[in-house]
Amino acid sequence: MIIDTLNNLSFYKKTCKGISEVTAFLKERDLISLSPGRYEMGGGCYLNLGEYNTKPQNDAVFEAHRKYIDVQLIVSGKEIILWQNIGMGKVIKEYQENDDYSLFKADNYIRLNVASEMFCIFFPGDLHCPSVSDGESANVKKAVFKIPV
Repeated sequence: MIIDTLNNLSFYKKTCKGISEVTAFLKERDLISLSPGRYEMGGGCYLNLGEYNTKPQNDAVFEAHRKYIDVQLIVSGKEIILWQNIGMGKVIKEYQENDDYSLFKADNYIRLNVASEMFCIFFPGDLHCPSVSDGESANVKKAVFKIPV
């Protein structure tokens, strides 16, 4: 898992080859004015752009992926993302091949406070529970870039 600010995204190009596609997309498109939806980027990468209200942490459910790395970028707003290593979670829904996810419960997780212009990179070993409020629901626009492993 990596958390950083958008200004530093290009530093991670050697860590994850798909970061080049993400940075190129961000240079060409304005995420603020882009409508929610799925956008193909090339190289097997794509973007899911969404807008939602954060939710309470009650009974947090974590997800993990096998085929894709997530680069979650907060376009506007703020949220808490909960993180834990996959080995520390308990499977509550087995891997769904077509949708590339498993669901987990986890204790002793780390709370990441993520605001506008910040991103997190989640690898296949990272359990993550996004969209959590910090006490009050907030509107968030988020870009989730999917990079094939």
